[in-house]
Amino acid sequence: MVGARGIGDRVLLYTRIVLLVLLSLGTFAVNVNGDPTPRTLDDLYADLRAGRVSTIVMDRAWPGYGELTWSEGPLSWYRAFGYIKPEVWDPVTTRLDEERLESVRREYLDKIDAAARIGGRPVTVTDRLGAMGSLWAYVELQRLWGPLAPLGPVALAIAFLLMLGLPQRRYATRWGWFWLFLRGGAVAYVLLEPYPIWRRPHEVLPERRPLDGWQALILAIALTFLLVFIPL
Repeated sequence: MVGARGIGDRVLLYTRIVLLVLLSLGTFAVNVNGDPTPRTLDDLYADLRAGRVSTIVMDRAWPGYGELTWSEGPLSWYRAFGYIKPEVWDPVTTRLDEERLESVRREYLDKIDAAARIGGRPVTVTDRLGAMGSLWAYVELQRLWGPLAPLGPVALAIAFLLMLGLPQRRYATRWGWFWLFLRGGAVAYVLLEPYPIWRRPHEVLPERRPLDGWQALILAIALTFLLVFIPL
């Protein structure tokens, strides 16, 4: 039994370390790549002709709406928002007309291709996945390095399940961690619970009173307002 307990402790520790790395990368990517600098299409063409662009990602409905983003490196992203162009909307149903949209997109792609040929640098043009793009850190990690993209949301889901399932919580109750998770608390959770990651599993730790749900909710709201005034 002691051996099994030791193996379980090691598995939990290694799992927490992996989650900590992935969640930290996801948080870094969200803060660095989550809000690309707005620029114009003329800027995009100029960057293409100068050979600075490596990747272009289009929302499926762009230029009807959504955005087009382009990269000059894994940490350097820009975006151009979609334009409400009458020719891509059906005048009868007032819905986006896929055939008209594809025609307009083709015109833009031809301009992009011509500018990229002048720049002499291969450019990857892809469509952005709609459903996956809504998951935490997916798009931002994709901009950092493609294979990382699905790992961020998976790590967050596993950390959340650990928070629900593990009986020991020293720093906040289950409801407390729930509210903190909504404010990016997953990194803090895998670092601190059920014991700080730098301490031994069965080391006697000082008693502490964990945050309850209301205290954690107030803290999460305070952090939300605080982060508004901190440029990231």
